[in-house]
Amino acid sequence: IAALPYVVVGTALATLLPARPASWLSIVSILLATVFASNYVRGWRGSSPVPSPAGILQVARDQAPDVQRLMQQVHRGDSLFVYPYMPMQYFVTQANNPTRYSYLMPGMMTRRQETEALGELEARPPEWLMYMQLSREELLRVFPNGTDRDWRFAELESWMQQNYRPVEGPSIRVGGYQLWQRVSPSEAVALR
Repeated sequence: IAALPYVVVGTALATLLPARPASWLSIVSILLATVFASNYVRGWRGSSPVPSPAGILQVARDQAPDVQRLMQQVHRGDSLFVYPYMPMQYFVTQANNPTRYSYLMPGMMTRRQETEALGELEARPPEWLMYMQLSREELLRVFPNGTDRDWRFAELESWMQQNYRPVEGPSIRVGGYQLWQRVSPSEAVALR
């Protein structure tokens, strides 16, 4: 949609400006358009198409195999919880989040919200978990003023680690998040 305002503004400037400034404006506009187009082409050449329930994704070549394996494991309508922060995964997989929270981020959410989310997860445990074990250093890299914040939801993370394990076979990692699958209740009891 951004092209339409550019065309309108370009047309207005071409008719309002004298010929010489209008020609210079045209040359600059064409050069900028060429730069933007080359950036798009470079990005396109360095990516691979990956089919997903949300449509065809253009994914960086080095990440495409993991994204493709993620799409083969997690199907539209499956139950998925992403922790701590990557709500885009719900969209690209078209999976259902069993909680009311599109994300939970320690330091941004309260203990009460952790407890609510944990209650919802215990009531309807999802089959899949996209999980990143966030270190304090990583949190401070993203939120440098978070030095006085707790970077973990210990109770929630403990529950996830007791009830989920990374998928068997080659690990599936997308953007630092690893795909985990729910273990059977008997395995979860044995792990405690």
